[in-house]
Amino acid sequence: NSTSSPEEQQRMIDDLKDEDGSIQVIVTTPETLRRNRILRDALSIASDRGKIFCVAIDEAHVCEPWGREFRPEYIRLAESLQVINAPKYACTASANREAQLRILETLSMNMNAATYVASADRPELQLSVRYKELEHARDRDAVVTKMAEYITERGDSCGLIYCRNKSTCDRVTSQLQSIEGLAERVEMYHAGLDQRQRERNQTAWEEGDVDVLVCTIAFGLGV
Repeated sequence: NSTSSPEEQQRMIDDLKDEDGSIQVIVTTPETLRRNRILRDALSIASDRGKIFCVAIDEAHVCEPWGREFRPEYIRLAESLQVINAPKYACTASANREAQLRILETLSMNMNAATYVASADRPELQLSVRYKELEHARDRDAVVTKMAEYITERGDSCGLIYCRNKSTCDRVTSQLQSIEGLAERVEMYHAGLDQRQRERNQTAWEEGDVDVLVCTIAFGLGV
């Protein structure tokens, strides 16, 4: 991806082309696959040599029509993947039967492909709904105050606060951090932060040093 140095990228390309290459898994994005012809050529060579066992497409629900605006390269994945002759696996935690059929069609997969569906129950996640119209929705400060009260009530439980855009993340984080007892418990995550800061905040949340992340859907789309 964009954080890989040119040297790292070249090493991976050379390894893919090498009959005795050691790379076992390549993780990339639909955008990189679409735009990086050198990568596609290397994958084509590896595929022709029988080195590629399968292609797994994660977050496959983005192939849905709304993905045309959100991440249009997902819609073009079938074209990008033509260079690879290997079985495709489309994985998602968010697709009803209608969506599954659209995913198969968009990815040019066999419409009778085997489908494996597990329960949507996620016992490790808890959802709690508050209606903003009952919480003075026009008063943004009142909504943040209610968030703070909820976080305080939950003790050390971890959680995410999703916001529509980066500026809202900045504002909500700043307001929460200004409340006594929350300054060290709340951080944010969005594309406006540099890569190192995002990694630090994510790691802090994963390890329990931070209880709450205020984030856009850039963090954990399928969480």
